[in-house]
Amino acid sequence: MKSLSNSISRVIIATVISISLIYSLLIILYAWTIEDNIFNRLVNDEASYISSEFQRSGLIRPPKANYMRLVKNFSDLPIEIQKEYPSNSSKVEYQISSGKTFHMTTLELGGQQLFLLADVEQFEVSKDNMPNLLVWLLVIACVISAIALVVSLLTAKKITRPLKTLASQVNTKNAENIEPDVFPENEIGLLALNTKNAFTQLNSALDRERVFTKDISHEIRTPVAIIQNVLSASKESKKITENDFDTVAEAVANINQITSILLALARSESSQREVVNLTAELESLIINQFDFLLAEAGKHLELTLNFERDVKVTFNQNLVTILMLNLLSNMVRHASGDNADITLNERQLIFKNQTHQNTISSPFVSGVKGKQSEGVGHGLNLIKRICEQSNWQLSIEQPPGYFIVQISFGNTPPNT
Repeated sequence: MKSLSNSISRVIIATVISISLIYSLLIILYAWTIEDNIFNRLVNDEASYISSEFQRSGLIRPPKANYMRLVKNFSDLPIEIQKEYPSNSSKVEYQISSGKTFHMTTLELGGQQLFLLADVEQFEVSKDNMPNLLVWLLVIACVISAIALVVSLLTAKKITRPLKTLASQVNTKNAENIEPDVFPENEIGLLALNTKNAFTQLNSALDRERVFTKDISHEIRTPVAIIQNVLSASKESKKITENDFDTVAEAVANINQITSILLALARSESSQREVVNLTAELESLIINQFDFLLAEAGKHLELTLNFERDVKVTFNQNLVTILMLNLLSNMVRHASGDNADITLNERQLIFKNQTHQNTISSPFVSGVKGKQSEGVGHGLNLIKRICEQSNWQLSIEQPPGYFIVQISFGNTPPNT
C-alpha cells in the first residue's frame, strides 16, 4: 500500500520543480525578448533619423552608428537575407552563416527602397551570459526544491497524522474508540464523526441480529414443541380434544406474540423515540381491543381505569403499542376474578388483576410460569425486554390472590 504522506510529498515537490522550470524558461525568454526589442528600437530610431534628414535636406544621410549600414541594392544584402526576405518581409532578425546576427528594417526614400542593417553580434549579452544564467537558475531551483522538500514533509506529516489516528481507531472496529472531538474541525473531523455514526449503526444492527437470532431460536422452541406434542398425541386417535385444541391455540397465540415483539425489537426503527401520549394510546387500545380479547378468552371482566390526563413519555411508538397490547392481553388471559384495575400517572403504569395462580419466583426468566398458567412463560420476559429499550423499570408484586405488573418511567417529560 502506498503511503499517503509520500504521495503528498511527491506531488508538492513535482509541482515546485515544474513551477521553477517554467519560471526559469520565462526568465530566459524575457531576457531574449528585451534584448531583441532594444536592438529593434535602435534600428527604428536610426531609420526615423535618416527619413527626417531626407525630408529636411533631400539628402540620404549615412547611419550615425558605426555598426549600422544603409544598403541601396537588394543584391548587396547577405545571401541568407535575400532568400528569407521575399517570403517574410516583416521579419526583423536574421542569422547568417558567418555567425553574425543582423536586425534589418526598410525605408522608402524618394521612391527608392533602402535597407538599414545593424550588426548586433557584439552587443548580444544573453548568448554570452546564458551558461552563467543557467547555472544560477539551476542553483535557485535546487534551493527551492530543498525548501519544498522540507515543507512537503512537514505538511504531509501534519495532514496525515489525524488520518493515521483515525485509521488506527477504525481498525479496532469499535465505535467507542473513535473520538471525533480529537480531530480538527474540517473534513477529517466530519469523516471521523460519520465513521463513528456508521460503526454505531452497524454494531447496533449486528447486536440486534445476534439477539434476535438467539431469542427466536430460544423463545419459539417451547410453543413449537407444545404443538408437536399435541399433534403426536392425537396422531393415533386421529382426533383432537377440546383441551388439546386450547393448548395449540394458546401456543399459536404465544408464537404470534413472541414473533411480533422480537421483530419489533430487531428493527432499526425501534431505537427511534418520540413523545407519545400514553393516556390516549392506552385508551385507544382498550376501546378497540378489550372486548375482542375478552371474547377470545371467553371471560367477563370489569375494568377499572385510574388515568391521569395526557401522560406523555418518550418512547418508540411501535414498541409502546406492542407493550400495552401485550400487557392488556396477558391481564385478560390470566385473570381469575371478575375485576381488574389499570392505573396510569406521571410516574408509573400499573396492571392489577385477580388470580388463583401460585407465586412465581422468577417471573422475568424466559420459560418460567405459574403452575396453573396455560401459557409458555415468555410474556413477562419479553415485556421486560421492551421496557429495557427505554430504561423503564418493570417490577412484579404478588400479594395473595392478585398479580400486579408495575412499570416506572425513567424519562417521562412534563405534561403539557
